[in-house]
Amino acid sequence: MTYNQIYYNHVWPQIALLFDYLISDIAVRSAGQISFPSRYAAGYAYLQSKVYGDRPGIFYGNPGVQLWMPSKLLRIDNPQINYIAGYDRNSLYLALSNQCSRPVSAKIRLNPDLAPYSLRREYSVRSWQGHGNGPPTKMRDGEIAVSIPASGLTAIAIDGIRVIPQFQQEVLAPGEMLSDKSYAESKTPFGSLTGMLLSFGSANTSAYIWLAATEKEVRAARLHYRLGDGTWSVAEDSRYPYEFSLPVNPAATSVSYWVEAEPASGGAELKSEIVELRR
Repeated sequence: MTYNQIYYNHVWPQIALLFDYLISDIAVRSAGQISFPSRYAAGYAYLQSKVYGDRPGIFYGNPGVQLWMPSKLLRIDNPQINYIAGYDRNSLYLALSNQCSRPVSAKIRLNPDLAPYSLRREYSVRSWQGHGNGPPTKMRDGEIAVSIPASGLTAIAIDGIRVIPQFQQEVLAPGEMLSDKSYAESKTPFGSLTGMLLSFGSANTSAYIWLAATEKEVRAARLHYRLGDGTWSVAEDSRYPYEFSLPVNPAATSVSYWVEAEPASGGAELKSEIVELRR
């Protein structure tokens, strides 16, 4: 190698590519009987992919299954098994794919912090293999034994598990789309200044504001901001890139801001005009 560089902006496209593989693999192995709708993400270079999760899919004839992939949901004692997960009002769905060319067996254990279950209860489990139904089974103490054909698929639905996501329901809750006034780009004495509102549900809205100036032009930047009709506050960033992220509570319908920057060459501080972003 003649050089080594880290591109932090590649992390999310790489995650999207991984999910695209997992979900596409399950769709092919089930002959389309497990299917989640997608959107195309153009990405850049070789990072084009589909992205999933904004709409529910179908799981062996069960409509309205929401894709759900939290970290550490399952503990699987066989490294050859990949999985995707989803839920509806009363069941947790798991599709388990065997990545090797021989049949495998495994024990699947649920994380009770993410998918709560009762230790005093026995749960009914429906199953499917490949294109059709498999034998019913039970989940006891949060553990299920499964067998998966060579390079094949076993899918299960654990009935009676009521999933309560940590934040996904807020992201998917119906709400108003952000207006065309939620984005602004302005010219300033220190270069371009951009601000936007990012909303993943009204409870998860933030303002992101950044300068195009580098450390060659600016030594430090101070953001003066106000949420709605509240009081003005100040945040400072003394290292490039000069950027600010502000949580916006649901009651605030607007964010106003202006920036003062210290020139790298010294001299008087440079100031922008006031900008207002609106939901």
